[in-house]
Amino acid sequence: MMFIHNGEILASWGYNTPMQLWDTKTGKRVMSFTGDKFALSQDGEKLASGITNQNQPSTIQVLDTKNR
Repeated sequence: MMFIHNGEILASWGYNTPMQLWDTKTGKRVMSFTGDKFALSQDGEKLASGITNQNQPSTIQVLDTKNR
């Protein structure tokens, strides 16, 4: 887990679970990302999500966490 955007958002992920962004004031999920590998930029503004599939080429998405 990691707090981003001055503690306004909690990013959580784990084994076989999607990356999820939670509003720390309301406790509601604001975004969910599929993938099996994730990385957040140091400032928490960019999220990279990777999906590996044995039958297809791997894909990577880079998303802006501020535009939720």
